[in-house]
Amino acid sequence: MDMHFYIGAGERDGSGHLNRSKQVIAQLMAFGHGVTVTGNFSRGARATLVESGYEISVAADARGDVLIVDATSILPEFRSLSDAFRKKILISPVFDKGEIFSCAMTRAHTDTTADVIKAGGRVVIDPRFAFAGLCPDQICEAVRPRNRVVGVCISGGESYADIETILEGLSRVTSIKKVIVVGHNGAIANNVDCEISFLSANNDLWGALGHVDLFVTGDGLMLFEAIARAVPAISIVRPNAHHKNRFFYENGWCKKIDLESLSSKTVSRLAEDVETWQTLNALLHKKNFARYGSLLAQQIDAELRNLHGIS
Repeated sequence: MDMHFYIGAGERDGSGHLNRSKQVIAQLMAFGHGVTVTGNFSRGARATLVESGYEISVAADARGDVLIVDATSILPEFRSLSDAFRKKILISPVFDKGEIFSCAMTRAHTDTTADVIKAGGRVVIDPRFAFAGLCPDQICEAVRPRNRVVGVCISGGESYADIETILEGLSRVTSIKKVIVVGHNGAIANNVDCEISFLSANNDLWGALGHVDLFVTGDGLMLFEAIARAVPAISIVRPNAHHKNRFFYENGWCKKIDLESLSSKTVSRLAEDVETWQTLNALLHKKNFARYGSLLAQQIDAELRNLHGIS
């Protein structure tokens, strides 16, 4: 079945969303669907899509049976064409105008899904959709009791999270040998005395990090990839954002620190408990969340087959 897949990959969007979209598209194509890519692309994102061999369409040419949106908003010129599609499916947990969708498939109930329901649309909520497109090539086999390595990647960190506070807290933990910081400018406070390594933003985040025993992030997609890799993680949660990932917090599949209570002492207290992280690593191995990497694509495929009466 032919469809348009709208990707939100503008200058301010992280590469994680683009990577997820690419993987879901590949899975849908493997099911036999024809997919044309459209959306809001940065120059780098467009180049990546072209290199990957995807057919890209501009808004004026967008027509078809199905529109799938993996974005928090769509361009105005595309919104005016949304009625050109028989079915419109949203796979992001948040969107600025949810009522334009006939179906939403997300990991959590949000104001957006409420909009879809009010407009008479169908909503499928499954926390396992969080692992859409993930197919990790390496798993954290064990958490080292000493000489631990910690990865830190806070999406938008320079605008909302104090990296210096996080690093200061980690440096107080004697079992931590090294901290690898990805996507930050490298400015740190004088009282951070452990070994710090700075890496520029990297599409191959986990290849760059290597074996880390703990991961600290403020980004949902990075959090889910850590969980899928059995890497114990600390999630820095912004105000009013708890609900999107509450299923994972409440089931103990990661730890969290609310941004309002972020302090070096809070970070130290949580990071130093090696036994907790070893237990969590073992639990994540048992859960094997990576097996849900194609679940969302399977659900979309079933929805489309039902739309056309295909068994």
